[in-house]
Amino acid sequence: MDDWGISAAGFRRPGYTELLDAYEQQAKAKFGNDINLSVRSILGLMLRIYAWFSSLMWQLAEDVYNAGYVDTATGISLARIGAIIGIRPYIAAKATGELTFTGEAGAIIPAGMIAAATNRAQFVTLSEAKIGNDGTATVSARAYDVGPDGNAAAATITTIVTPIADIDTVTNAAAFEGGRNRETEAEFRARYYRSVKRVSGANTDAIREEILTVPGVQHAIVYENCTDSANTAGLPAHSIEAVVLGGQDMAIAWAIWARKAAGIQTYGSSNATVIDASGNNQTVNFSRPNQVAIYVRIADLQIKPGYTAADVQNRIKAALISYIGALGVGGGVYYTRLIEQVNKVEGVTDYRLTVSNNGTAYGIANIGVSSRQTAYIDGDKVVFS
Repeated sequence: MDDWGISAAGFRRPGYTELLDAYEQQAKAKFGNDINLSVRSILGLMLRIYAWFSSLMWQLAEDVYNAGYVDTATGISLARIGAIIGIRPYIAAKATGELTFTGEAGAIIPAGMIAAATNRAQFVTLSEAKIGNDGTATVSARAYDVGPDGNAAAATITTIVTPIADIDTVTNAAAFEGGRNRETEAEFRARYYRSVKRVSGANTDAIREEILTVPGVQHAIVYENCTDSANTAGLPAHSIEAVVLGGQDMAIAWAIWARKAAGIQTYGSSNATVIDASGNNQTVNFSRPNQVAIYVRIADLQIKPGYTAADVQNRIKAALISYIGALGVGGGVYYTRLIEQVNKVEGVTDYRLTVSNNGTAYGIANIGVSSRQTAYIDGDKVVFS
């Protein structure tokens, strides 16, 4: 019993058997060693009942102890630990973006109009808009359902689900982003440790760490020019440029603004306006990486007995999409690494793999990706022949 509860080794909870043994020892000390403590005796039954309820109390005590530590806390206790350092679990969210419609000038696009993407995800307009004299209108929209399925690449929302006279086509010039599932406890713990380990100050490391806390951000690189003139990369004097993959523009702008030093200008091809504590509008610039399309052709695919071709092909596609999608900004595509991904797929016996950056000329060479580009692939870009 000396090591029960809190000690230098942490918290130890006695089990039911230990508790019953302790009760029986105390009973023998009080009533003598010849006391009947069998399961058929009244005292034996009572001690077993006490031991059972005591084990429940010790379990509660252990849960209370564990609730104070990020590695063992769960539920609301874990959320409250995060609140101490200013973070909370992300709730499930819907992807948002803008839809561009074409049609007859003056035609009304109502709020609540539904369009669909190639992956069948649906999107709803958030406000009413009118087709202009140029035959187009752009309106804010969001995914119908919460979750990552609502994240749609540019030019993939092309179907009008709600037919309206004089409205002809729909598309999205930019990607819809921000859709996510509720953050898991494991994801929240990982973000907690990134937050407490985050570099302080206003250097490029601190800015990058702040950007990486933004939901949906997959990768980020921050460049700086400390000189009195523009550098060879095009950055103006005394400026920073964040190249960010994923995440919503406004959230990224706030992250940069929270960390950048006063008097240092931001640079990039994208921007968003934040309002500082003094009520002033501040335009924050940053860049989005240009996408380098990756095409993969797999010929003469041979599979093991017991596997179907369609299943193996789908898992090959998923493996390649997952690998290339994780390369981030500036991550080059190496031919041998693609082969490694295919070799990991169960059921694959043999094949010939070639790669291309234009869908026409295939070969076995690596594909370079610059520091302001990111490799991109989808299921249509993986072909079997």
